[in-house]
Amino acid sequence: MPYSYDEIISVKDTLIDFGHIKHESEWDSNPPFYYYCLWIWEKIFGLSELGIRSFSVTFNSLTIVTLGFYLKKHFDYITAIFFSIIYIFHPTLLNYAQEARCYSLLIFLISLSIICFHNFILNNNKINLIILGLINFLLIYTHYIAAFIIPFQFLFIILFYKKHVINNIIAGLITLFLISLRFTKKQFELIIGVTSDTIKETWIKKATFSNLLDFLNTMYFSYVFFLLILLSILYILNKERKVITNSKNILYYFIFIAAFVPLSFYIIGAITPIFINRYILFTVPFFLIITAYLITKLNKLGFILLIVILSFEIYNLKFGVSKGINFKSVASYTKKFKNKPLVIINKKDVTELFIFYYDIELFKKIKYNSKADLNALNIFDANTAQEIKEIKLIDQKTILLFQTFDTEAENIKINEWFKLNNYKNSKYNLFEGVKFTLFQKN
Repeated sequence: MPYSYDEIISVKDTLIDFGHIKHESEWDSNPPFYYYCLWIWEKIFGLSELGIRSFSVTFNSLTIVTLGFYLKKHFDYITAIFFSIIYIFHPTLLNYAQEARCYSLLIFLISLSIICFHNFILNNNKINLIILGLINFLLIYTHYIAAFIIPFQFLFIILFYKKHVINNIIAGLITLFLISLRFTKKQFELIIGVTSDTIKETWIKKATFSNLLDFLNTMYFSYVFFLLILLSILYILNKERKVITNSKNILYYFIFIAAFVPLSFYIIGAITPIFINRYILFTVPFFLIITAYLITKLNKLGFILLIVILSFEIYNLKFGVSKGINFKSVASYTKKFKNKPLVIINKKDVTELFIFYYDIELFKKIKYNSKADLNALNIFDANTAQEIKEIKLIDQKTILLFQTFDTEAENIKINEWFKLNNYKNSKYNLFEGVKFTLFQKN
């Protein structure tokens, strides 16, 4: 599938100077660690959809292997197998494993965090607390919302391992030190929302209870299923409390993350508009681990549960899922015109996506004077009707207008201006996620 708008941002960052990546994150909603990794990856595997997305595919696979071996070591071989199966077929995880975005790397780091936190509990030494502090930093350096995990780690330590509290605080201080060392002033301003450059995500609304239910239905199969799994695992752990081990004790930590991170995120999202399902995608492995463990404990009933889960997952699997926008077809269509018409991309945000498919060499020079080069090809971008008016259109016989994220109010102004200048318009529905209008003057 062609790249999406979000993906082209990742692709573009592989072309800038390595040292400038962290400054890109000063306006983006994501920190730079994923972009650092992808920058290196692109130098080996190239800019193609397969080359760039193979990064996510690889780290998604590494997560399965890493957590599989972890579960085999601390639980049993069967739990590891069941976990791997339900992880592989999870529709949302599979979808993000096919995208040039940070989520597969984030979940891989979560798998390392699980192992490091468990090692910290089992062997509370300096090496393990340093590693835990480092991994927690990398989580936040990949996605800000991953910071939700840290207070729940601390809460778990207070409830179950009070003797580790001081070292857990030290691990937290290591994370904070690394954050202060690597985050720029503008990043801190972006996080707390005081910078004038902060992008106002007006499409994100304050969370409602239905948003929380949607998360549970999408990520945990269904909210009813989630509650049944949660109550069942708590019942089993309570029943076996006299023979509890460190390995089984860690299940309470998995429950904390799977249950309370989404709940906390929802409560905060009800106050300020930040609630998006994918932001807390990293809780899914925790839920799948406790689900796999429950399956092994239910014996024959567990196999029925496994079949139900797999049936649900396979039913909802979608391969080659559309990214919602297809500028590959737009660029291909534009190239077919022998006499190059004037092309307008509205909005500017997707111009680079168009350039990638229209002229890859021009895209590679994107950090230089690409807009001037683009204009030389008779291609312009504009956000508003006023900006379209400022383009020299009077002598143009044919104009192709491609629009995404457009508004009806601006559309009225645009159409009125073309009409005043004696253009006739024909609207076409040729491209997914892109509104196309052909303007022609006799």
